[in-house]
Amino acid sequence: MRDVSKAGAGILGATACVFAASTALGAVQDTVNFTDAESTNRVGLSFNERIEVQVTGGYELDGIDFSGTLRALQSGTRGTHADAMITSPQGYGVIVDLGSNGTMSAGQTANASGTINDFNGLDPAGTWIFEFAESSVSFPTSDPDAIWDTITFEFNDGFVDPNDGDPDVTLCQLYDLRQFGRTGSVLGLSIATTSWNIGTKVLLWDDEPETFHPFIAMNLYRLDPNGRFMQIGQSWVKHGFFALSNQQCFDPAVGGCQGTNGTRLGIGCTDTYSSGLNASQGGLGPRYDINPWTGGWSFYGSVFDSVEGSAPSNNGIRRRLQVEENDINPALNSGAKWYYEGYYVCHDDVDVWNSAAWKPVSSISGSPGGTWNFNSSGSGTLPTWGFAVDAWFEAGATQTAVAEMQTVIAQEVPVVEFESPDGRSLLSVKAFDEGAGDTRFEYVLTNIDMDRQVGSITIPLDNDAVISDSGFYKVFHHDEPLNAKDGTPISNADWTFTRGDGFVRWETTDNPLRWGTQLNVWLTVDRTPVTDALATLGHYKSGPVSTVDGMTVGPEFVEAACPGDVDGNGATNTADITFAVSNLGAGAMGATGTPGDADGNGVTTTADITFIVSNLGCE
Repeated sequence: MRDVSKAGAGILGATACVFAASTALGAVQDTVNFTDAESTNRVGLSFNERIEVQVTGGYELDGIDFSGTLRALQSGTRGTHADAMITSPQGYGVIVDLGSNGTMSAGQTANASGTINDFNGLDPAGTWIFEFAESSVSFPTSDPDAIWDTITFEFNDGFVDPNDGDPDVTLCQLYDLRQFGRTGSVLGLSIATTSWNIGTKVLLWDDEPETFHPFIAMNLYRLDPNGRFMQIGQSWVKHGFFALSNQQCFDPAVGGCQGTNGTRLGIGCTDTYSSGLNASQGGLGPRYDINPWTGGWSFYGSVFDSVEGSAPSNNGIRRRLQVEENDINPALNSGAKWYYEGYYVCHDDVDVWNSAAWKPVSSISGSPGGTWNFNSSGSGTLPTWGFAVDAWFEAGATQTAVAEMQTVIAQEVPVVEFESPDGRSLLSVKAFDEGAGDTRFEYVLTNIDMDRQVGSITIPLDNDAVISDSGFYKVFHHDEPLNAKDGTPISNADWTFTRGDGFVRWETTDNPLRWGTQLNVWLTVDRTPVTDALATLGHYKSGPVSTVDGMTVGPEFVEAACPGDVDGNGATNTADITFAVSNLGAGAMGATGTPGDADGNGVTTTADITFIVSNLGCE
């Protein structure tokens, strides 16, 4: 047994310890004991009891059993409720209702016990944080008040899941892109999404304030006739609740729906959120609240925890998939194509690449200031799995690229689900021949699930290349307020373009590329495309590494010629002196291509020898 350190303001007399209880499989592996654990604040307010505990780990956690004795410190007029926020070393947090009892008198005790299965499968080694609270989210802070005389948490690997395997959520259906309102020229849209668990294990689907439920993002894109693929709209994310046990899609390899009680999406089961439900503003939260790599989210400090007060009241667009109507008006975008996308982020999903899906919009009708109608295939037509940027590479693009590529860029490649330090971004590029020796490079950068976000992108470019055009575009985000989870100000400002020694770079200090979002940068330059250019992404959030890179299509890098290299071997040395001496007197003033003419005046003279000598050693 050893002492356990505390962080924050702990209550007087509260103690904890942890020890390895067993090393055999199928038994308790680690135990955490607390005595006199008490807090006067409810869930959702600041805690005054926060204890850090080191857990040995080294196994797959399949359940945490808890048991303890709760004692009322005062008589109350309401039932006594006790809760805890338990956060794993990986940052996963879950609110646990430890005990809910009837009205208790001062000094009265009640026993509580249960099992927590929300952390299934992870290695619990590391620092766990236990934050105690009491009364449920809707109760006041002062009534009731209670203390845990003792409470024990047993970490074990003995929970046997008959569906042991991997949950894999994808989209069974994607349909009904629809306008639900407008504010000025901005439309508020939504999409119907149907999830489908095609894996071999149930998928966590708790309702908030619990941590582990799905988050559904909705996006809209446009492909312009010049070949530029742009994200023109995005929503806040729908927080999923209660998984239905329907079967709107079937695959013999997956089998029929194995129904659940709603806290999990069963194997082979589907669950639908209509476009109206996904448009319901009370269930939508900002993307910055969510860690897309871990699926982590905390009720504390979220829009569901805080009283909105002076926040803008709901209107036709707030939190919904917002898009400027000029961006979807066919009369203003002749020859354009539109695509919409749904994306499920889930803590225990095994495959991110089929967690998103997209469909083309077949036609758009309407008029400025009114209601726009979007036509696409119905619910019975399976969407295309993957991210919508894949549509850019479909046959039938309006302009033919001379080179194209998609590259996964991450801190660790290949990215291993549940093991790598962070998620990934996808860099897509097409190079178009603009004639007269110029090439236009169109880059689309999509942050799939990189929690550290992207703050810069760098492409190599030699110093002699001539740039005739460059640009940046990123979809407007509508967080309220415009700040990150840690309060860092966030804007919608364009990234700054810089040309440096051997590179070009777009970067930001306050408008990072968040998950489920893409941006465009482009460059027209007098260089042919090559497929071994090294693109570098800079992380926006601090961490162990500041940049990550990957191969892409880029401008051919032409090394500058050495001054004085008259024999053309790539270096300036004594051989060039010999070559110039052998050609003294050649040429005429103003001539071009004269052998030995180092200073470019058209005549080879002793001045050329002097010029060569002054540049000896260039390689």
